[in-house]
Amino acid sequence: MVTTTIEDLHADVLGCALRRLDGRSLAAASCATAGLRALAADTETWRALCLAEWPSLALPGSSHGRRLLLAALPPRRLFADAFPFPSPDAAPGVSDGLGLPGELVSAVDVYHRGAPLLSRVVETPASSPWFLGSPFR
Repeated sequence: MVTTTIEDLHADVLGCALRRLDGRSLAAASCATAGLRALAADTETWRALCLAEWPSLALPGSSHGRRLLLAALPPRRLFADAFPFPSPDAAPGVSDGLGLPGELVSAVDVYHRGAPLLSRVVETPASSPWFLGSPFR
């Protein structure tokens, strides 16, 4: 009797299927086998997921903050930071020692019935007196 597994499919076919998943499903699939984990680690797959989830990251313009965000954080980590795995004993985040950013980038994507209606990005200098004096800091 011949048995087949999902990994018997060609890597291109599996990669195409994985690119059609949402982020949570892709993360779950990557836990199934070592082969799927390797395929799910593709940076471009995660970049496409981030751009699908947050279209404002792809808005044209000379946004230094957005370029910095996409360059500084791998797309997989950006997605994981936005949707952390719930854990009752999770410790608070520890700073990577990168220091505070010079600019705060607020990206807003408004959806109605699953369709994107509006995407906006506002960049605020994090060193301005207004920002440094803010009670929400």
